[in-house]
Amino acid sequence: RAGGAQPDPRRASSLAPARGSRHREARSAAAQDRESRNAAKNAAKPQRQQAELSPVKGRAPSKKTSDSVNSASDGELAGMTGALALSKRGSDSTPQSRRKGAPAPVIVELGQDSSPRDRTMSSASASSNGQAEAEKEQELDELGALGDAPPPAVLSQLIVALRFKMSTAATRLDLTDEDLEVFLRNRNWRLRPTLALIKTYARWYEKHALTPQLLVVDRVENVLLQGIIMEPPGMRTKYGTRIMYMRPARYFPATMDLTRLMEAASYIYERMVENPEVQRTGFSFLADMSEWTWQNFSTRYATEWFKMMQYRFPVQIKSWLMVDSPPWFNKVWAIISPGMSKSFQAKWEFHTRDTIDQVISAECLPVEMGGKLDCDMEKYVNWRRHIEDGDIGYMENESCTFGNSSSLCG
Repeated sequence: RAGGAQPDPRRASSLAPARGSRHREARSAAAQDRESRNAAKNAAKPQRQQAELSPVKGRAPSKKTSDSVNSASDGELAGMTGALALSKRGSDSTPQSRRKGAPAPVIVELGQDSSPRDRTMSSASASSNGQAEAEKEQELDELGALGDAPPPAVLSQLIVALRFKMSTAATRLDLTDEDLEVFLRNRNWRLRPTLALIKTYARWYEKHALTPQLLVVDRVENVLLQGIIMEPPGMRTKYGTRIMYMRPARYFPATMDLTRLMEAASYIYERMVENPEVQRTGFSFLADMSEWTWQNFSTRYATEWFKMMQYRFPVQIKSWLMVDSPPWFNKVWAIISPGMSKSFQAKWEFHTRDTIDQVISAECLPVEMGGKLDCDMEKYVNWRRHIEDGDIGYMENESCTFGNSSSLCG
């Protein structure tokens, strides 16, 4: 060929059949070898084939499984069919291909590291623990829901459960057992509603980077001295409930800090909460709406205010008394009432200065409302400062003298 000679066509044609025959034999041998290897592979690893084809409940077969079925030989399809039949029949069936005494193949879900037995046992254990915990909570609720305080042993269990389940923010408040008892009483000694109330209570303090111990009279003195909100110890309704008193016309949202007002209101609310009598009977809220205008209102202020009054503190509001509301207050009511619960709306009463004496006697009404009680907030602030400083002769349940009246209005 190097010299330009052409190959002999007869020689080439005589070699072609030999080469083709050898190629066919090689392909046949390779095919037989593949089939034998596949058969050996199927016999040696039934578990792997079964796992790939075992159907996962609620999920379509994976692409890998579909591809293996599409490219399988007759022998592979037979093995796969047997595996599928086994998975349908359940683990009690014994395939003929399994030798006597060999362990049954374990059917696992694709993509899972643990076995079904482990997952089933883990799920069952978690379910059992959750059910036991729920039953324990229900038992505590049933034991606690007695109206009056439950037996000491049950109360102790409730307090321990509260401390175990309360949020991190609530734990930081360092609530005493007596504090937790107040929250339980407000929620009729039921565990879950009490936890929800404590969570809401703690969330506000966390938002303002405060604790009840840090909310002292010196912090809110400026707002209190403006006479916007107060809790005169000698102020009561004719039914004997203590009164939280507010003059909404003295607050102007456009020029005054809402946070300072909410802190002052929380301070007054805390003073009501710490009174054992109020813990049992609740209190009434009195608002003098004379001289109140649109300049004293904002949606943000109303939202924050009524959220706090309804959901944040563990004492009950018995009645909400509005005195001399302006004629257009129905427009304000349309704005604020959707954010109130039905039970809270039912507590609202609208009075005038001529009718409020049906609920509160003249001895317990402020002077500006035609009564005899002079609310001197400077004296109140000094009284609270003495109590918080631990000065001798000043007690929490001692009546504060406001002006000319020191009556408890009992």
